[in-house]
Amino acid sequence: MECTCTNLVLFSTIWLLFSISTDSSSVDVLRIDKTIRDGDTLVSANGEFELGFFSPGRSMKRYVGIWFKKISQGTTVWVANRDAPPTNTSGILMIGKKAISLLDNSTSTSFDFPGDTILSGMKLGVDSVRGLRWEHSSWKSDDDPSPGSYVHRIDVHGYPQLLLWKNSELHTRSGPWVGNRFSGDPLVKPRIYKNEFIIGQKEIYYISHAVDKSSNTPATRVILTPNGNLRRQDCRSKCLKNCSCTAYSSTNVEKDGGGCLLWFEALMDITGYTEYGQDIYVRMPASMSDKSKRSRVNPLPFICISVVLTLISSLVALYLFKKKRLRLKGRLNSFEETMELPLFEFKRVANATCNFSRDNKIGEGGFGPVYKGLLEDGQLIAVKRLSESSRQGIDEFKNEVSLIAKLQHRNLVSLLGYCTEEGERILIYEYMTNKSLDSFIFDKELSKLADWRKLYQIINGVARGLLYLHQDSKLRIIHRDLKASNVLLDDEMNPKISDFGMARSFGGSQTEANTTRVVGTYGYMPPEYVIDGVFSVKSDVYSFGVLVLEIVTGKKNRCFEHPDHNLNLLGHAWRCFNEQKLEELVDGAILESSQHEVFQVIQIGLLSVQEYPEDRPDMSSVVLMLNSKTALSKPKHPGFFTARKRHANDYSPSEPMLSSSNDYSITMVAPR
Repeated sequence: MECTCTNLVLFSTIWLLFSISTDSSSVDVLRIDKTIRDGDTLVSANGEFELGFFSPGRSMKRYVGIWFKKISQGTTVWVANRDAPPTNTSGILMIGKKAISLLDNSTSTSFDFPGDTILSGMKLGVDSVRGLRWEHSSWKSDDDPSPGSYVHRIDVHGYPQLLLWKNSELHTRSGPWVGNRFSGDPLVKPRIYKNEFIIGQKEIYYISHAVDKSSNTPATRVILTPNGNLRRQDCRSKCLKNCSCTAYSSTNVEKDGGGCLLWFEALMDITGYTEYGQDIYVRMPASMSDKSKRSRVNPLPFICISVVLTLISSLVALYLFKKKRLRLKGRLNSFEETMELPLFEFKRVANATCNFSRDNKIGEGGFGPVYKGLLEDGQLIAVKRLSESSRQGIDEFKNEVSLIAKLQHRNLVSLLGYCTEEGERILIYEYMTNKSLDSFIFDKELSKLADWRKLYQIINGVARGLLYLHQDSKLRIIHRDLKASNVLLDDEMNPKISDFGMARSFGGSQTEANTTRVVGTYGYMPPEYVIDGVFSVKSDVYSFGVLVLEIVTGKKNRCFEHPDHNLNLLGHAWRCFNEQKLEELVDGAILESSQHEVFQVIQIGLLSVQEYPEDRPDMSSVVLMLNSKTALSKPKHPGFFTARKRHANDYSPSEPMLSSSNDYSITMVAPR
């Protein structure tokens, strides 16, 4: 009779498997010098595992193994005598005293010799003290549990990773450990395993614990088959036993797959695995599965449905567009009834501009193009036609018309009429022969024609126009978008403030307001407006100060560059003032005419752009300072006096710049 006596390795492994249950008893313990004969079994206390002799597949040899007790046969998780099996049923399992001495150690010595199955809590790695290597090796075949060609082990050289070897050839790898998983493992929700990687002085190992520890499910396991793969059938079985599982697939990039990937509920991450050409098995009702097997899907109904849906969508879009146009027309019609300005027919405006000819186009901004026109009586007009994509909507259009219609001042542009026929939004202004201020002061050739008297006249005129808006008109009006391109010049170079689309009017004693929609142009807006959305008459004073410095220097604030620093025009002017080098700001020809007056105007500009609004003068004080010889206070540092490097060329006055818009600002440069 051939007898098989197991050693300490068998005992330590048995002890862990049989101690999974928290309720241990003598039933699941094989005591000293006791035996188990072929045909007898030992069952763990919780009935999860069973120990005994078995013959795998069609083999006639007998092996000592452990298998799941609660599920079908053929689910062996460990084999003791893989290389030395008895050839008949006369084998006996005995435990000697040497094995018992190991029983007093912790269960960390268990699972020291894994087989083809890794259970929850089993280690993969090395024990340098005891010279152990915990590896996961396949069977030679389904009938032979002896070590096969495939070995799953931890590579501890460099970044730790899991490697699958076929004999001496590397088959697959998991990628390096990234803190909670191996980089090559897919992210699956909900998490099935809790992964850990332990690096100590004595041991380096990877261990995985099943998250679902409910007693009514089999212990989680991973099987390395004789061909080096993890069984797809096990993935299918695992998915079918969970009602939340919607699909499963292989995780290996090689053919036939090499791992298990389960999806739960919505298939949100399947596109991450399309490049590998792997199959995904989607769970669906049996009726749908049977139907798909019987016949192929006819694409014609889907094509018809797509065409119908496209047609319906087009009709709905057309209806909404028409409805929007009608609503806009209705709002404009009701607006017309309250206005006293002349209402121009669209045909008349089109004839005046040669049907909005490109030759008549004199400028364009974020609102749309501006055309030169000639009425039947010979009067020249400027036609501002708002485009469909204009940042100036119907409310801004109505605001501009209603405000300008009530304003009468020699330094404000005159609105002659408007047109709202066929949903158009057109404003008709008096024509300014010399176009806008920016085309004059920023042009290298035209700026040479400007003497100090003309520049001073422009500055003083803009100041008086703002004073009228802030103090002398029926309503206190804040322009909010004062800049060089919004100041027009008539044939005598008199300045006229234009573009009131962003203006706000106040009644009574109100002097400031808040807004969540900041509009204006970068470089002209004060800090309190850009940062906090607070605007007041001092906001226009700040814009005026920027404009004054641009007029005197002929430089743009935002586009200003200096080889010695990164300050913008405001910062450079303040630096020159403090260093008493104001002559560096101005052309020598201008200084020859009236140096004291030029320096005084620069100082007024710096007082107007001080950071805090309470430090800035109001427009009545500005007009007084411009027209008297009173001593001026020393300006504090301006707001926004640093600037980033700009690499783009300055825009030409004849070429529009695109508008930019975000939550804090709308930038529009509109040369005319």
